[in-house]
Amino acid sequence: MAVAARKIDSEYVYAGSPAMRVYTHRVAKPEEASEVQQQAQAETAARPVHSYSLLQKLLTTCAILATAAAILLVMLRYADIAAQYALVNDYRTTIEENQRTLVELEVRLNSAVSLEEAREAALAAGLGYPAASQIVSIEGTGAGISPQ
Repeated sequence: MAVAARKIDSEYVYAGSPAMRVYTHRVAKPEEASEVQQQAQAETAARPVHSYSLLQKLLTTCAILATAAAILLVMLRYADIAAQYALVNDYRTTIEENQRTLVELEVRLNSAVSLEEAREAALAAGLGYPAASQIVSIEGTGAGISPQ
């Protein structure tokens, strides 16, 4: 910090802000000490103190709350969108499973033998309905027809 020095009557006096000490070769007089203190107090009082009015404080608080509310709404919307994506993915999984099941059932249907084809194959092999003499009853089960 630069300090200005000048010579007054063969004495050096260093001048700076009133808060700085004044260095001299002489003993300070009581009046000078009180003057320095008064100058320091005057400069301190002259400095503008940043005080905000009630309206400025209220507007600042409202702006902060509005910003926080906007951020909260954006976060809630993103959470809702993420939940909807999860639901869509669940539906896609269900649709894919149903499509696989349909393809499997179509394969079974295409490879299944029709009833007419089964009858024709049975007649060609000489199979027919059993006669009454071919039915055998098993004792103890009560099933079947007893021979007469």
